[in-house]
This record gives sequence, C-alpha cells and structure tokens, in this order.
Amino acid sequence: MGDNPGDSVTDSNCQLRGISNVYVAGPALFPTVGSPNPMLTGIALARRLGDHLLPPPNVLNLAVDEPGFRYLFQGTETATAFQRDWIKVGGGGFVRVGRTLIARPGNDGIGLLFYAAGQFADFTLRLDFCLPHPRGGSNDNSGVFVRFRDPRVPVLPGTPGPNVPNNPASVAVDTGYEIQIDEEARGDTRLGEPDGNPFNRTGAIYKVPLGNGPGQQNYRNNQSLAPGVWHTYEIAVQGRAYSVLLNGQPSTAFTANPADPNERFRGRAVTEDPVSGFIGLQVHTGTVAFANIRVSP
Repeated sequence: MGDNPGDSVTDSNCQLRGISNVYVAGPALFPTVGSPNPMLTGIALARRLGDHLLPPPNVLNLAVDEPGFRYLFQGTETATAFQRDWIKVGGGGFVRVGRTLIARPGNDGIGLLFYAAGQFADFTLRLDFCLPHPRGGSNDNSGVFVRFRDPRVPVLPGTPGPNVPNNPASVAVDTGYEIQIDEEARGDTRLGEPDGNPFNRTGAIYKVPLGNGPGQQNYRNNQSLAPGVWHTYEIAVQGRAYSVLLNGQPSTAFTANPADPNERFRGRAVTEDPVSGFIGLQVHTGTVAFANIRVSP
C-alpha cells in the first residue's frame, strides 16, 4: 500500500491499481509479517477502509420538510422512482447507501448523474455533501452542475468542445456551470495547469475568472473543510446571477457577462432553451457523498 505505483500494489486507500472498485482489506496488505499476531493492525486497516468507502450517517438534516422546497433526492425513494428520475451518463457511477448517494469513479472518465424529471429557470438548490478524503493523493473531487443542456440530445451547433471528447457528461461542463468541490484545487493536467488556482477550489464556480468585473466571480471562501463530516451548499440562480453559500457563509457570487459569446448557449434557463436548465452531480475522483438534495421553487 502506498502512493508510488512503482513500489505498491494498492494506493493509499487500499484500491488495487488499474481496477475499479476492488480493494484489499486487512493483513493481505502486509508485504511481510513479524512474529506478533497481526490481526489488530489488520482490523484497524479494514475499519479505515470502511470509513473511506462509506461516509458517516448524515445528521445535518433528517429530510425534514422546508417551506417552499421540494426534494429531488431524500433517500426514501423506491429504486424504480430513483432510476426514473435520475440518469447517469459518462464514466464511473453512484451507489445509494442509506440516505446518501456516493460517487464511485471508474477508469472511463468523468461521469454525470442528473435529475431528468425536471428543468429549472430561477431556483435555489440546497444539498449536503461529505468528503472522506479531501486532501492528499487522489483526493475527493466532484461538483454540482446547474443549468446545462440535456446530454441525451444533439449538441447545440456552435458549442465549443466538447471538453471531454466522446463523453456525454462533458455536456454539463460545456453548457452549464459547475460549483466545484475540491479542497486541493487540482489543475487541468491536459492544459499543464498547476494546482491551487482558487477558481478550481471548493465553493468556486469552476474556471470562472476571479474579480469584480463582468463575467468574473467574487470568490471569498476561506474555509478548510474537515474530512468525514457533512457540509452544506446553497446555490441560488436568478437570471444571469449565481451565488453560493458554503456552510451558511458566502463563498462566491457571479453574474454572467451577456457580451461573452459563450453565453448564447451556456447557463440557459429552460425558458430560454427548452432542453436546458438541468441539475446534476459529478463523479470525478474520490468517494464524495451527497444527501438531502432539494430545490425551490
């Protein structure tokens, strides 16, 4: 077990390299064993793996009714209802565990789980999320997409990209806005981008430049999110304006610039584009968990 593929069979989270969703638990991780009984150490490693795979129960909100809000996912839906309302495209996947949705990355690129049973114009979205491994190698990296086009329909002529060729999840990147979840602010390796840019960090609107001018975001998040606990997002979209609260504190605010040529296809409300206005969750790296997804109106 280690961070260097050259001298370790599994990564630091016990996952076999090059194989999705296959983990080694317990003493099988030991390259050698001394004379004392290794079972206590093996049990500790197995418990650590369990904590990594399954987040703690969500105690922030117990799916109580909130005036003016309705649930898109609260964890009590039947399997039939969930599969009807939520559709996954692209790589990886999500699994339901109790009242949570847990991202499960694969080796086939980014994925998107989107709410297909409704589209939205102006709205406020609230949800909870948990990061078992917010920092370090292969840290938790995900996001919440808003106001993107339906990935099941042909791409709008003139749309640049796709950001990820041959991956329908790219539609959310190309035509919507992503409220980022990534404490390490990982850069795009395809562009040689370094880690640490604030517009790639949790609470930011992904890749939107910082500043107070047209088409820039006023990013002011200084929180350092703890691992293994639940955090909250409130994302408000009104016209071309987007604002984000992270754990109840202002994180960023942004108003799209109508002079930007990309705005003719990006972030369209359903009232502007009949196949736009969708909401979705990203699966990228790590095992980010989501719960209590609700929207108003």
